[in-house]
Amino acid sequence: MNKIEEINIKNLAVFKDFVWKNSVKTKEGQKVNLSDINIFYGRNYSGKTTLSRIFRAFETGSISDKYTLPEFSLKLKGEDTKLTQNDISNKKDFRVFNEDFIKDNLSFIVDSEKDIKSFAILGDDNNRILGEIDVLKSELGDNEEGKEKTGLYKTLEELQSQYKNLDDEYKTASQGLENMLKIEALDTQKGIKYQSDLYGDQNYTIAKLKNDIQTVLENTYTPLTTEQVEEFKALLKEEIKPTISEKEDILKYLSLSESVKELVERKIESSQKIQELVENSLLNDWVKKGKELQKGRTVCAFCGNPISHERWELLQKHFNEEVEKLDLDSVSLIKKLESEILNIDKICSIDEKDFYYAQQSTLNEIKQLFTDFSSLYKEAIRELMDKVVYKKEHVFDTVVFTDMHNFSETFENIKNSYNNLVSETNEYAKKLSSNKKEARENLKFNEVYNFIKTINYTKLEKDICKKLNAANSKKAELDRLNIIILKKLDAISKKQEELNDEEKGARKVNEYLSNFFGNSSLQLKAVRKEEIQEEDDNRHLYFEIQRNGEKAYNMSEGECSLVAFCYFMAKLEDINTNGKKPIIWIDDPISSLDSNHIFFMYSLISEKIALNKNFEQLFISTHNLDFLKYLKRLKCNFLQQDARLIPTNKAFFLISRNGNTSTIKLMPQYMKDFVTEFNYLFNEVYKCANIENPNDENYSSIFNFGNNARKFLEIYLFYKFPDNSDDREKQKKFFNSSELPVFLNERINNEYSHLNGDIERATLPIEVPEIKRDAQLILNRLKALDLEQYNALLNSIGVTVESTSS
Repeated sequence: MNKIEEINIKNLAVFKDFVWKNSVKTKEGQKVNLSDINIFYGRNYSGKTTLSRIFRAFETGSISDKYTLPEFSLKLKGEDTKLTQNDISNKKDFRVFNEDFIKDNLSFIVDSEKDIKSFAILGDDNNRILGEIDVLKSELGDNEEGKEKTGLYKTLEELQSQYKNLDDEYKTASQGLENMLKIEALDTQKGIKYQSDLYGDQNYTIAKLKNDIQTVLENTYTPLTTEQVEEFKALLKEEIKPTISEKEDILKYLSLSESVKELVERKIESSQKIQELVENSLLNDWVKKGKELQKGRTVCAFCGNPISHERWELLQKHFNEEVEKLDLDSVSLIKKLESEILNIDKICSIDEKDFYYAQQSTLNEIKQLFTDFSSLYKEAIRELMDKVVYKKEHVFDTVVFTDMHNFSETFENIKNSYNNLVSETNEYAKKLSSNKKEARENLKFNEVYNFIKTINYTKLEKDICKKLNAANSKKAELDRLNIIILKKLDAISKKQEELNDEEKGARKVNEYLSNFFGNSSLQLKAVRKEEIQEEDDNRHLYFEIQRNGEKAYNMSEGECSLVAFCYFMAKLEDINTNGKKPIIWIDDPISSLDSNHIFFMYSLISEKIALNKNFEQLFISTHNLDFLKYLKRLKCNFLQQDARLIPTNKAFFLISRNGNTSTIKLMPQYMKDFVTEFNYLFNEVYKCANIENPNDENYSSIFNFGNNARKFLEIYLFYKFPDNSDDREKQKKFFNSSELPVFLNERINNEYSHLNGDIERATLPIEVPEIKRDAQLILNRLKALDLEQYNALLNSIGVTVESTSS
């Protein structure tokens, strides 16, 4: 099964109208797909378990009926189709660890009053194995002597009685085909042997025809088209042509482009210029023409007003040598550009008469390439002309020249293609004799191909082979049936050996508990049902949790988490999963675990899943920042078909809940790079300090500000003042003994995070300005006390550091 690249949820629990491509995007708006390893972080009740339940539905084939009109889909990589809620009955190779897995497989953890037997999950496989053995025995049937055989044994007996009488049909059909082959090969009117000018073999025989038939029946053979037939016949009439010269032309575009760039970017100083003309190019051009027309006059021929000597000096300075040179250079450059337009037609011309018929198709393609190139080249030259004309008319404009064209490589490629064709054509003349021989061979094969199509040779051959091999086929059918029977007997034997797997599963769980968590007091034991007699085998086992050899009761939440997850890891090696690479989802496996056990939990996942490459795609969701810190290290390599090891890709996502709705986004950079709760809490305080208008995006930060600010100050002040003073004394020191900020801080931290006895407060709207003001007080004080730490915290959440001079 292909990897999953999107999760879309129209309606399921806290997810409403969630569309992956609209939400999971980079800052530039580019969609990010799911990867090989996918890490999801989200607070409790944000929707992590809901996502895992979608995957578990495809594992178990069902979803809870408590969901009202669930609608979701998983988009597969490289496929247009999606897996939707309508496809869950078609189970997939998914393996999901979540609270539903624990309820279904380890129900004693959920309800200690329930019988421990409900934990005998692997024991259920024995019932399945026994059922499969019964099916196999039923398929084999009865084979006892003296009794009527049934099942496959009966079929075997019937086949043994069938074995004869198709020889005459074979000989008649075979002789008929032989007569048709004789006519095609040796007939004096139309046989291949007597058309040697076209097919080239005066000694053609039936044996050669049969060999040629096998050649054209190969999958690698392609019959000639009508055009190819005509081409080969034309080749047989070809005579040697004169040698053709290669093209050695060089384009002048680059030098012309550089000249245009120099001209259009040439700056004409506007000092001592008439500003009105500088700012108006049309007026400037009009005055320039007028200057030339009225040169030497003291009275304006247009308006009759006198033209003073000072005015002529001003005009002379405006239209100086620099301007005149630009005008002359523009005219010269335009002529060069016009010349290049004429030159490209000559360069791209081709004489078709110089080439053979066989080269016409390629020649037409190259000719079209030259034509297309010539059009683009002329267009580019005209663009350069337009730039020159513009500069000529807008002398004082500052122009930035940009030219995205680079024709050298394209022209060289086309020219090389043409020269290669020239070389090929010149070589073709040398090989004309051998090419004619090859043409006759191709025409002969094409004739043979048309012959077998006309007589339906393949069907005739199949019919003859069917008749010839009828008896042997029946014998082969008997052999196959014997093999099937032996395989079923072997499968029964192997399945009987599988009935002891429960004990192996228990030992695997114990191995994980001991090796990864150092817990040897808790053990999983395989226990036989009391009501089953000893002669009944191990298929009647169930599992029991024991502590120091005794049945374990009153297990702590941490112990339950360890046993449940080790059980899940062991099941990844059971007979239903062994040899497969499932898609795995692990949902928050670290409930009630201390930091050491969190690391060991990560180590178990890393060694047994990631490093063993024991998955197609891996998903892990958590609410714990310490666990997230370890998950950043998770990596492995996939072995490709060419024996190369390719590193897995890893993606991080954030599940956030606003009110009653959750969404998924890319994890912020600061969480990926600096994943500590202290950085996270600082970011939440920073967002509240910079809120302009409350909305769905920042509502969660506002609502949780009380808890976040309180926890941030507790962590910060503990390390800032590591003495025995109480929180209020530390806050006084932090706020420089000012009572008012402490009062505001206590009000928000206590009322908004604990209500502090004022239950009515929970019914009132949150005071956003008060929260913003309090957050700013905290940040300003932190900045004043330790600017370096403040800037480092800003960097950690992706905020540009302010100048220290501010």
